[in-house]
Amino acid sequence: MTKRTITAAAVALLAAITACGQGPVPARVVRIDSGVADTGSVYAFPYSWAGQVPGGHPAAWMCPEGFLFGANSHNAALPYLMSDGEHLSASFTGWAAWLSGHVVSLDLDEDSAVSWLERASETDLARLRLVSVPDSLPSTLRPAIERLATANPSVGLFFDSQAEMDVILPRFRPRTLWLDNSARLTSGHAAVQRQIESLSMSAESSGSLAVLRELPKLRHLLLDEWDTQQPGQLPADLEALTAFNSTVDMSRLGDLPRLRLLILSGSEWHGAADLAALKKLRWLGLPSNATQVEFAAIVRTHPDLEVLDLVFADSVIDLSPLRGAHRLRALTLGGQFRNFDVLRELNSLKFVGLSNDIWEDSPDQVAAIRAALPGAVVVKVTPLCLGSGWILLLIPAALFVMLAGRRTRRA
Repeated sequence: MTKRTITAAAVALLAAITACGQGPVPARVVRIDSGVADTGSVYAFPYSWAGQVPGGHPAAWMCPEGFLFGANSHNAALPYLMSDGEHLSASFTGWAAWLSGHVVSLDLDEDSAVSWLERASETDLARLRLVSVPDSLPSTLRPAIERLATANPSVGLFFDSQAEMDVILPRFRPRTLWLDNSARLTSGHAAVQRQIESLSMSAESSGSLAVLRELPKLRHLLLDEWDTQQPGQLPADLEALTAFNSTVDMSRLGDLPRLRLLILSGSEWHGAADLAALKKLRWLGLPSNATQVEFAAIVRTHPDLEVLDLVFADSVIDLSPLRGAHRLRALTLGGQFRNFDVLRELNSLKFVGLSNDIWEDSPDQVAAIRAALPGAVVVKVTPLCLGSGWILLLIPAALFVMLAGRRTRRA
């Protein structure tokens, strides 16, 4: 059983924020309809901002190319596009993700996905948004891969192994590329794949960041095991950065003037005051060691924040600094907080995710928030809680490492 450090669901965050400039983050509340296969368990990403709306359909806070995926289809996820609209007919069959009855994502580690690819029409191939490639493909599948490369050369690719990547990647020109720990992007690859806009990779090996400067269109980056003291600088034009399992020296981010999204959930930071230099920041996931004082300072120095994730920031318990954050559109809360009343003043909120603990321990507060924010979707989100029907879910980033394990491979 092969372990993936970064799943297709996690790396989808790399393509989630595509806007430039200082406009709003292109995200919205999406209602989800489904009725087949394992769709009793549907997740959303980034950070599984999804939950059950009391008396209604499940809802998620979705960005362009954010992901929906089923409990048994982590590597065949549905990349969301703004053109998909606000109501989705989505389903997941383990080997594929479907949208409005069409396959849009494949996990080629599954026999059914291989069979589908071999008989797919040109139109079927052109609809694909993501293909997950395992560490070994049967040689009989090569003709189908060639047909896919001709029909859909920019399809998103996720590689398990260096060997398959070296053979298959040259045939494609993906805008998004996601690599397991065993796969490395080399200068040779970068010289050909200069169109890459989104990249997920491990930064564990020394010098692994050097290749990033060879990708002139790179805007969205996810790093795992990043040591900010290692050689190599991040590209100055980055717009979205996520760091898992890392300790981040914030002074190293001061030369990223276009950064709009920064997710450090599942990591720690030092020098939080340096965050003030990131003037265009609109989406922030606080790390586990963020303090109440740092939280207050961040809200004060970033009045344009639109999306805020406090799930991991256990030391943040007072929400009063949010008073005046009138551009905040989405918020998730996972701990015990004071001053819930401040949320009633934030009429800009469109999505509020509240943990199961908050939902059960403070039902009066929940009712008051829902009454005070009639224009917002307020959902109950539960960390990895499997209930009857839909999952009421908010998966912390650290749990994606647990979910990253491949299912037992075919014999």
